[in-house]
Amino acid sequence: NSSEGLSYVFICCFLLMGFILVSFVSSSK
Repeated sequence: NSSEGLSYVFICCFLLMGFILVSFVSSSK
Protein backbone atom coordinates (compact mmCIF):
# COMPACT_ATOMS: atom_id res chain seq x y z
CA ASN A 1 0.00 0.00 0.00
CA SER A 2 1.61 3.27 -1.12
CA SER A 3 -0.41 5.43 1.31
CA GLU A 4 0.96 3.44 4.27
CA GLY A 5 4.52 4.01 3.09
CA LEU A 6 3.81 7.70 2.54
CA SER A 7 2.45 8.08 6.08
CA TYR A 8 5.56 6.31 7.42
CA VAL A 9 7.82 8.75 5.55
CA PHE A 10 5.73 11.68 6.83
CA ILE A 11 6.13 10.49 10.45
CA CYS A 12 9.90 10.07 9.98
CA CYS A 13 10.19 13.60 8.54
CA PHE A 14 8.09 15.00 11.40
CA LEU A 15 10.30 13.32 14.02
CA LEU A 16 13.44 14.54 12.24
CA MET A 17 12.13 18.12 12.15
CA GLY A 18 11.28 17.89 15.86
CA PHE A 19 14.80 16.64 16.64
CA ILE A 20 16.37 19.49 14.65
CA LEU A 21 14.11 22.01 16.40
CA VAL A 22 15.12 20.72 19.84
CA SER A 23 18.81 20.82 18.88
CA PHE A 24 18.45 24.38 17.55
CA VAL A 25 16.71 25.57 20.74
CA SER A 26 19.32 23.84 22.92
CA SER A 27 22.20 25.47 21.03
CA SER A 28 20.58 28.93 21.11
CA LYS A 29 20.26 28.97 24.91
